[in-house]
Amino acid sequence: KKPSKRKENNNKEFIDLGILDFDDNHSSSNNFDSLFSLHTIGANSFANNSITDIEIKDLSFLSQIGSNAFLNNPLTGSLILRNVPSLTSFNKFAISHENFKGDLELTNTEFATIGGFIQGSFQGSLKILDNQDLSQISQDAFKDNSFSSLELSGNPSLTLISPGSFANNNFGKNLILKNLPSLTTIRGSPNNLFPFGAF
Repeated sequence: KKPSKRKENNNKEFIDLGILDFDDNHSSSNNFDSLFSLHTIGANSFANNSITDIEIKDLSFLSQIGSNAFLNNPLTGSLILRNVPSLTSFNKFAISHENFKGDLELTNTEFATIGGFIQGSFQGSLKILDNQDLSQISQDAFKDNSFSSLELSGNPSLTLISPGSFANNNFGKNLILKNLPSLTTIRGSPNNLFPFGAF
């Protein structure tokens, strides 16, 4: 099944990947850096394959990744979202309960809020870089992984890091927070019986 194409008012052609477009193709890797007009990765688009790594980069028009987009794949490698400046919607179930063991990078997106990566299997680095509209990191967003390092840098609108955002990881001394001019609050849990911090 071929992805659908459409045109909008500016006469640019967009590609939409819809439900089950690449379902059960036994693909082992996905690199999207040549699909310049890709606008949407719909629900279940790449379900039931053999994908281990996902790299989505340099896609100016990609705005949405739907639920279960990569359902039932091994996904034991890394997840890279880089230079996708229109990406505002990444359904938290797009990679729900997957087994990524590599790196996670979220760079130059339009996320206002980041969440939905709780209780993963990431063991590599976590990089959240140069996201101009990112204003908060949700409670427990990256909690209960095994990230080995964190670089949170160049997010000028970030004001809040919520309780448990990065809790229960293995950052050790590998923690970099810089160029966050609007950050005013790093919040811990108000629960005195079971206290936990943002980190």
